[in-house]
Amino acid sequence: MFSILLLDTNASFSTTFASLLRHSGYRVEVDQDQTEVVALHEANPFDLFLLGLPNAELANTVLKALPQVKVILLLPADEGSSTPFLEVPHSVPVFHKPFRTEEILAAIYATLINEGVPNGTG
Repeated sequence: MFSILLLDTNASFSTTFASLLRHSGYRVEVDQDQTEVVALHEANPFDLFLLGLPNAELANTVLKALPQVKVILLLPADEGSSTPFLEVPHSVPVFHKPFRTEEILAAIYATLINEGVPNGTG
């Protein structure tokens, strides 16, 4: 069973999406404190971080702190394509809210099951 850390400041989204992931067979921990990501991972390593972060700068900070962790980023719609993501590796899927649930589930599956296949393609 894969373990996922779901970090998102929107409690309603976190609760609903965590429930869906658990129903799909994943072990999920939910947190809303963005400053605790590294400590949470060190205490209990996760297979994947699903990070709903408020901006690209915070995403880059997390990616630098935990380069070995698989990550899927969920960013606000106002962080559009003009936002610089120079430090985000190409293999990290990035979705802008609003997104379709099935797109995120497919990205999770591709990231965890089809390891080494960037963005689930190939």
